[in-house]
Amino acid sequence: MPDWWVLCYDDNNGVVYYLNSSLQWTTNPSPVIQYPLGDISQISVANDRRPSGFYTYYFGVDLNVNGAIDIPLFYDQVRVQFH
Repeated sequence: MPDWWVLCYDDNNGVVYYLNSSLQWTTNPSPVIQYPLGDISQISVANDRRPSGFYTYYFGVDLNVNGAIDIPLFYDQVRVQFH
């Protein structure tokens, strides 16, 4: 089972936040879930109110189930602006 990662880079202050298994944002690196590859579209990443500004969200999977970000890491990203 792979580690699934959801990260948010706050362009406003340069901080990286990790979505943890409780679906809370934290600065401590933690996978959101350890689960076989498949659909996890039910996870909401915008579950809090962010100050106005730009944020880059990263969605990634690594195949080593150890709670650490490993290579190879397969990911995609999207940059959004909150008003």
